[in-house]
Amino acid sequence: MLGHFELTAKLYPALVKANGARIVNVSSRGHRAGGVIFGDINFNHTEYDGMVAYAQSKTALILFTLKLDELAQKDNIRAFAVHPGPIPSTDIFAESGVGIDSDFKVSLKRSLARFMRAFNITALLNFVRNPKNIGDVYKNVQQGAATSVWCAVSSDLNGKGGVYCEDSNIAAVVPNGSMAPFGVRQWALDMDSAERLWKICEEMTGIRFDI
Repeated sequence: MLGHFELTAKLYPALVKANGARIVNVSSRGHRAGGVIFGDINFNHTEYDGMVAYAQSKTALILFTLKLDELAQKDNIRAFAVHPGPIPSTDIFAESGVGIDSDFKVSLKRSLARFMRAFNITALLNFVRNPKNIGDVYKNVQQGAATSVWCAVSSDLNGKGGVYCEDSNIAAVVPNGSMAPFGVRQWALDMDSAERLWKICEEMTGIRFDI
């Protein structure tokens, strides 16, 4: 999150010159597992849990997008947060298990990813899984890139921003605590939290946006 904040701040003058830039932050449906722990953001006193930390980082990206869009509109810049979808055929999917899963399981995931790319297995995998919930569908690499590209170029989003998108659409808002594999949780759209996070990022990075 801090890297996104600092990089965007340093690129901001160039984005202003573009006169119509869009910023696309890749978040995740993993944000559903928890919001930002403002009282202990670095887990100094809270028992560390990898999934909770991951959820915090992805919620933070959505909150950052929300505040960034509000501030940047005057410079004709809009910001979007994206859930690309679960993409098991990527090496990133396989590498996510490093340090968590056994070396054998990570190696197996790498081999499976290569196999899926070579034989286009994603559609078959979805057929076998027969997902019951909308949004709980694996994507191939091209499908996984689609929402990010849509946010970057689609005229459907002209005049819009500060939203979380999935499946090439603006995501529905779902209740906090829901574990549905789609939608954005309300805690990730809270402007008070977004403003609080923005100040924390400024303090931790020593960076100020030229906005």
